[in-house]
Amino acid sequence: MLEGPVKGPGVIRVLIADQIAHIVEQLAKLSESSDQVEVIGIARQSGDVVAEARLRHPDVLLVSSDLGDVATRSLADALLAASPGTRILVVSSTPPVNGNVPGGAVEVVSANVSGPELAAAIRRVYETRPLPPDPATDPAITPPEASVVAPIDAPVIASVEAPEVEDDPLAAEPTPAPQAIQELTPRRPRRPGRTRGEVFLVYSGKGGVGKSLVATNLAVALSMETGGRVALVDLDLQYGDAAVMLRVENHLTSIEDLAQQGETIDSEFLDEVLATGPAEVRVLLAPPSPELADLVTTANLRVILREMGKTYDYIVVDAPSHLEERTLEVIELADQILLVTGFNVTTVKSTRVTLKLFQSLGVEKNRIALVLNQTRQRVTFPRTEIEQLLHFRSLVQLPYDPHVDEAIDNGQPIIATERKSEMSRQFRALVDYLVPQPADQPAPRMGEHAPARAVSRRRFSIGRR
Repeated sequence: MLEGPVKGPGVIRVLIADQIAHIVEQLAKLSESSDQVEVIGIARQSGDVVAEARLRHPDVLLVSSDLGDVATRSLADALLAASPGTRILVVSSTPPVNGNVPGGAVEVVSANVSGPELAAAIRRVYETRPLPPDPATDPAITPPEASVVAPIDAPVIASVEAPEVEDDPLAAEPTPAPQAIQELTPRRPRRPGRTRGEVFLVYSGKGGVGKSLVATNLAVALSMETGGRVALVDLDLQYGDAAVMLRVENHLTSIEDLAQQGETIDSEFLDEVLATGPAEVRVLLAPPSPELADLVTTANLRVILREMGKTYDYIVVDAPSHLEERTLEVIELADQILLVTGFNVTTVKSTRVTLKLFQSLGVEKNRIALVLNQTRQRVTFPRTEIEQLLHFRSLVQLPYDPHVDEAIDNGQPIIATERKSEMSRQFRALVDYLVPQPADQPAPRMGEHAPARAVSRRRFSIGRR
């Protein structure tokens, strides 16, 4: 589980029930209050709310009024049995009439509320939780019970003299130890006899950090360095750039054509739909027009990746920066997630929120690798500082390279045009991490196909750890 700042005893445990896009917004708002509020899980459907509450016992349930058929009164009744200590805070897209609060909820806040205001509302709702009974004043507790519950009689306390302690102006609460940086977990070499390919997801919580640059160059590097069969899926279905970056924009078919096949895809038709880019990388293009993106469903994508896994050794998925159901599907299926970030404050903040979201989704730490991409000649703070802020060790640092723009304009990945550059060396290091070789087995020579492998079918329940 990814951990945030050191949590004290007063940290409020929150379960968020909302649509995935809104959950990301709430996490971003609460990121600056992580020393006060900890998001312990999410529920993306109304039917999952009570089950998640029973599993996690949150202090506060942050629930959207737009989440399906949620009725706060019936939800409160169900929570009474599942998690008695949980209180409800409703986030509403419309302000309550005359300040009325839905039955069962403690408070209502606007969806446009700021981060500090949201944290303050969570604190107010939390403070409405009933306190445990005082055995000295509660008449429901009989004298024998009181003698067991009360640790010491008041007269006894009075008779004990406390030792004199001089006031020490320097004395203070001990400073919590700084949180350790999550180190990289080495990947295991491929198992002999695997019959399905591995899926590498390239993702960033913010656009403009070079995510597609990483995805396209990684795909070409995998093909060049391993000799394996490599495919790239452009999952930015509205504004994907893979076609231009790999100079296959004149190819006539895209993922939309596969989606029309439903849940049965012919392998020969799949081969026809894929374009062929540099280093023989096969490319599944995004639809030619943004409005066609909705034709590709989560079920379609699952079938497409399953079919591609039968033919290709490595499948690189270039995902959009916004989270949606299709991206969540790939997050679940991916063998490794490459999280791309940059060197500016807003990008690092977005990455921190993304890591928090991955924690809430139950994504294992060892499936996440951080890629730093330097898009400007000068940076405001060094790599070590970013790692300390994110509590995550970076895998590689892609340096600023003035040849990148020229390579993109020419549709030629820099790994192919500038083989001796530092950026190309970093991409080869990335390949070495993703495809480690057994100690007694040399890497495949250029032009040789690696044996087919199987994707490890990892099924985690969204919102569970």
